Amino acid sequence: MDLKSSDVQWLCIGKSVQGSSHLKSQLPNQDAIDWILGTLPQDHEGPPVILAVSDGHGSAKSFRSDRGSKFAVESTIKVLKDFFLGNQAENNVNIATLKDITQNLLPKLISDEWIKQVQSDLHKEPISQKEKEVLLEKSDQGALESIENNPLLVYGATLLATLVTELYIVYIQLGDGDIFTVDASGHSNRPLPKDERLIANETTSLCSPKAWNEFNIHVDWFLEKSTKELPVLIFLSTDGYSNSFLTDDEFFKIGKDYLEIIRDKGIYNLERQLKDFLEQTSEKGSGDDITLGIIKRIESEDRDYLVGVTSNIQKKTEILEKTMNQNLDNYSNLEKK
Repeated sequence: MDLKSSDVQWLCIGKSVQGSSHLKSQLPNQDAIDWILGTLPQDHEGPPVILAVSDGHGSAKSFRSDRGSKFAVESTIKVLKDFFLGNQAENNVNIATLKDITQNLLPKLISDEWIKQVQSDLHKEPISQKEKEVLLEKSDQGALESIENNPLLVYGATLLATLVTELYIVYIQLGDGDIFTVDASGHSNRPLPKDERLIANETTSLCSPKAWNEFNIHVDWFLEKSTKELPVLIFLSTDGYSNSFLTDDEFFKIGKDYLEIIRDKGIYNLERQLKDFLEQTSEKGSGDDITLGIIKRIESEDRDYLVGVTSNIQKKTEILEKTMNQNLDNYSNLEKK
């Protein structure tokens, strides 16, 4: 069965928590997350879905990386929304063209938009003498010279993003962190290969020279797939999560665990517990900030689907009643006149 635009709907939740070690050392949460669903501001399900997650470096040189991660998320959502959901006639785009523009054009657009936001912030608030003094206390003269040569370092951040449309899914990664999917049986898979260069605290970053050359992008074209072949869950998480586990296999088990929770209690029940889950993981594991975004494909047997249908009916009924009451009030006022 070929997929139609009405066949598949998606929900999205996410949470970002301050790492236990950052809490003790009074460092701010340097992660960021945001998403959009549907084509209207009031939409609560998609497609389209755009989810973006970023991890600010938090090193001595990247002392504004909490802003850098926020700019990364904002820039990515803006670019993806404008580029794919603006004037693009996606129904006329073939897979070869789509792969070409995502690989060769998209990274530069995102990088340029992030740099634009960083430069705007620097213009409004130049690096202060106090910030330089704090940097020298934590590091050395070489660190100060490096940020003077490349002020983008101050805002250093990674990027994870996913775009889900009616015809395809685009996975985007720059730097560390994890994107993985979960199928209906609970099996996890990485749509993007792991970058073997990312060891210890080394990572590619938006602040790197020609950062657009370091992006890793994959397009999953599912126009001719059956619904069952699509992922049930898509996870985006900063490295504070996977670093809390000894192996990838142990980390991937959370996919099946989350799927079972969602199927049993619903995704919004999970959303209410997510902050506690992530804080406990940070405390027992990496101690780092942890951010997790989850995109869920709605299935007909889902509790979320049934709740969503009921909720939509209730909302439409409330709107109808409100409109009727307003009309009655207007009619009453006219009668009095």
